[in-house]
Amino acid sequence: MKILIFIIVTSVFLLIGGLVYLIYLPFKKRFINNGSLTPKKSKLINTFYFSLVMLISAYFTFEAIYPGKKFYKDEFRKVTQRDIPESAEFIKKSASYPDFHGDYCSSSQIRLSKADYQKLLRQVKTDTLLTENGELIYSDEFEKALDNKKATRIIYSYTRQIEGK
Repeated sequence: MKILIFIIVTSVFLLIGGLVYLIYLPFKKRFINNGSLTPKKSKLINTFYFSLVMLISAYFTFEAIYPGKKFYKDEFRKVTQRDIPESAEFIKKSASYPDFHGDYCSSSQIRLSKADYQKLLRQVKTDTLLTENGELIYSDEFEKALDNKKATRIIYSYTRQIEGK
């Protein structure tokens, strides 16, 4: 699956890079004709450009497979409708790849300071958009983020209904 994602992302970037290169071609010919660009330098530019496109592709592929902390912070905001506390430290995180409909699942385990935990718990308990129900929604990502801890030790569980889902 990771190879397929890399191939797709690389193909998209090569297509975009190829279109940008087509725009560069008339300028390249003009520079070569007036002597301000040698064929050797042109080849060096081409190599650098292709390498840059491949590096950007590799970066975006890596980011798609292993999302960074910003992704999980945004997920926290989307679900809780509030910013993640300053003391938040990610212990474990996992996200699936988006399917053809763009649906995915993500889960993370965070550690908070005692004060931030108490404050967040108070906010969540009084939030009318969240429902305390003790129901855990299991997924592969939840299991990975849970790591070696037991789900039975989870004291509070909240859900938020999203219209149309």
